[in-house]
Amino acid sequence: MRKLFYSILVILLTISIHTFAQDTIINNKVYTQKQRSWIIPAYVNLQYAGGIGNYIIGAGYTLNKSQSLRFALKYGFTPKYRSNKNLHISTVEFCYLPVDIPVQSNISIMPKITTAVSRVFADGPGTFTRLPSYYPEGYYAPNAFRFHFSLGITGHYQLKQKYKVKAIEFYIETTTNDLYLKYYFNYSGLQLTNVFTMALGANIMFK
Repeated sequence: MRKLFYSILVILLTISIHTFAQDTIINNKVYTQKQRSWIIPAYVNLQYAGGIGNYIIGAGYTLNKSQSLRFALKYGFTPKYRSNKNLHISTVEFCYLPVDIPVQSNISIMPKITTAVSRVFADGPGTFTRLPSYYPEGYYAPNAFRFHFSLGITGHYQLKQKYKVKAIEFYIETTTNDLYLKYYFNYSGLQLTNVFTMALGANIMFK
């Protein structure tokens, strides 16, 4: 598993660093005028926890010039000692950073709103998109797909122009999904703290 994770990371880093693009500077930040192929990611994402795996790696794309709208594809892995079976989770994520708050000339803070859809693949039975026929109707809810909602904050650190890595971002967020919210509304004993989890992550932004 570690070999697969590191192989994906090396491939994404290699592709991104060797992409050529022209840059402009707006409010002390370098923004890329896209000349890279659409398939080349603008950043690599690394994340720990957050309901889409214990260890997550992904490729991200900026959808506007200010980079406030983003789209990411992620792969998450949860080892069986944490969930009784190995879980492989693919996620499609949309992120909105509504405001950029300068702290220093090369540092800023951005609130983060994220929605995502994930698909779980488990090593063994128990994960399904439709209820298997051997279960009574309504016995289990389909559990392969999850819809996620997250709120967080991102710290953006702009690097010098001589580097091919344009910026590094670190973020923390709290996240939940449709199943947890269903539990919350159906069982009065649950608190909001019981249905939200935390995630830590970093984005490596490229020119």
